Amino acid sequence: MFIFPFNNIISFAIGIIIGAALYLFLNPFFGVSIPEDLQMINDLFNTLKLKFLGTLIVNGMKITYNFSPLNKDMIVIEENKLILIKK
Repeated sequence: MFIFPFNNIISFAIGIIIGAALYLFLNPFFGVSIPEDLQMINDLFNTLKLKFLGTLIVNGMKITYNFSPLNKDMIVIEENKLILIKK
């Protein structure tokens, strides 16, 4: 919060949203999120009737996980389930 000064509540809310999005997409890059975590996010958004947004977020996280050179395996979708396979 000291790096980015917030002048009002709108800029503070935008800063929180940007920070949360960065956190969400950096977790799979470093191998912290596993397919069960992504499946839980997908199920949560399906329950909230926001399937499009959930699919968009999970696919972005899956691409981030598969793109990372730090991960020795890949996440693929089979029968609406996310599974981990070796590269």
